[in-house]
This record gives sequence, C-alpha cells and structure tokens, in this order.
Amino acid sequence: MRVLRDAHMPTHVFAARQSDQSHFTPPTMLPFDAALFEKGFQLNLNIPPVPPGSTAPVPRIDEETRMLTVSLPVISITVPHVESLPLLLLYAMKLETDLIVLARNLLPGHVLGEFPSLPAMITFLSPIGDQGFERIFRFNQGMRNNTLAMVPRADNLQTVISNAWNAVAEAHRARQRETGQ
Repeated sequence: MRVLRDAHMPTHVFAARQSDQSHFTPPTMLPFDAALFEKGFQLNLNIPPVPPGSTAPVPRIDEETRMLTVSLPVISITVPHVESLPLLLLYAMKLETDLIVLARNLLPGHVLGEFPSLPAMITFLSPIGDQGFERIFRFNQGMRNNTLAMVPRADNLQTVISNAWNAVAEAHRARQRETGQ
C-alpha cells in the first residue's frame, strides 16, 4: 500500500464486502489502526495480538517506483453497506470529531436547518426528486445498519446517525403514503 504521510500509520487494512454483494465483486480496501478500532467499536475482530517487542508496520521505499509503501495485514469484513463504512470508521475511531460535518454528509443542508423539528425535516425531505431521495435513503439506511452491526462506542455518533435515519425513514413513509404504495 502506498504511503501518503508517515504519521498515524494504519496497522491493518479491511477488505470490506457488502453482505448482498457477489464474492466476485472486488472488496473495498480501507486502512485502519486496530487500537483505534477497538476503542471506537464494540465489534470484536479477533485480531491476533502483536508479539512482544515487535513494531508497527514500517514504511519502506519501493525500489521500482521510488515511492514510500507499507505492507499491512488484511482483515476481511462483511458489512451491510460498504459505501458508508469509511465515514463510520472516520467518526467512530475519532479521526474526525465534528458531528455537524457528519450530519451534512447524511442529510442536505436545507433539511439540517430544520433540526430538531422532525415534522419540518420530513417536509423538506419529502419533495426531493426520486433519484436524489433514494440515494439519501439508501445511504442513511446503510449507515444505520452498519451502526447496528458494528456498534460504535460513541453515543453522540449514534445519536446523529439515528436522528438522520429517523427523519429519512419517516419521509420515506410519507412519500409512500402520498403515492399509495
């Protein structure tokens, strides 16, 4: 794996697959620090302990490309929604802590402006075009399902994800009622 910076080095890399994907679909490769993962999630990956006296993966210069690279152990993981996994990892491992930025990744800004009024949020979500709404719905559903499967330890993170999912799920139900589905 190519190294962009020699700070906060990952210790492992996820080969992440979505539970409903074919095994022929290439996995999404996501580097992570095992210690930060253990602090951020209740999910036990059963990573073997590092032998005493060993060091973290050390970058080296690839003689052919002259680029800094590192070899990391690969951990296979199956999750409900691969697309939202990087965002969940970023916040659960506290590599990013601004929950407003997270909320902006989950919901459009004009919907966030109505928080905490769920009825107003639904009113602003409902008229979004079908394709745009479907993308928002699937992403939030995936993020919520990943949260349920991986159980992040940060309550405030779970609250933001839950609030976004509740608004989107209610808007989805309202849209279904309007179309008679």
